[in-house]
Amino acid sequence: MSQTEVTVRQFRQFVEKTGYETQAEITGTGGSTYSKGLTRNNHPDLNWQNPGYEQSDDHPVVQVTWNGAVDFCG
Repeated sequence: MSQTEVTVRQFRQFVEKTGYETQAEITGTGGSTYSKGLTRNNHPDLNWQNPGYEQSDDHPVVQVTWNGAVDFCG
């Protein structure tokens, strides 16, 4: 466990070191967004590297599933 959120930089280092691929990348379903009424929408082009908005390496990583978080911690 970390005392702070996992950053984009930390997750990138994990991916580069292990060759890890997220579920979004493996399945091709991409990441999710929610629209009005809490309707979930999958977008094949969204993932931790492209969450749909600009991020720096110091931002918390997003578009990572619970399984991805467990794998990072393992």
